[in-house]
Amino acid sequence: MKTTFRPRLLNGQTGDPALLVSLRWQGRALLVDLGRIDRTPAATLLPIEAVFVSHTHMDHFMGFDQLLRLFLARDATLRLYGPAGLADCVAGKLAGYTWNLTDEYAFTLEVTEIAARQMTSWRFAARQRSAPRARSRAWWSPTRCSRWRRRRSITRSSRWRTP
Repeated sequence: MKTTFRPRLLNGQTGDPALLVSLRWQGRALLVDLGRIDRTPAATLLPIEAVFVSHTHMDHFMGFDQLLRLFLARDATLRLYGPAGLADCVAGKLAGYTWNLTDEYAFTLEVTEIAARQMTSWRFAARQRSAPRARSRAWWSPTRCSRWRRRRSITRSSRWRTP
């Protein structure tokens, strides 16, 4: 049986981290870390829908500019997920460019920061010259989640008890 996921290290085992996970038969992919991707063909990168960034050290984030350049003229949304502070790093990179020719571009970049107790999403739209806009903030409590899981497992196990 063939697997649905096709993982591939774009820079080998010793190069900058960039793990491409293609979803076979769906034409979609995700990328874990944004190491050097400039030698990767565009056809390999275009199916990417989401990027997961572990942290923003140069060797894990330097491919952002290449991916942005590839996706900018597309009518697509690229989602980035990573630690708190990721949106500031993206905003800093975007601030380094002149956005006077992107009014017709539909490309949108959604950045979601994942912290210990909250997720915050930001939206950078090329039409709005990539000015960041806060989208949403989701709060959760790890304690509440673990209590719910414990309660649910107790309920499930009690269903199968014999009288």
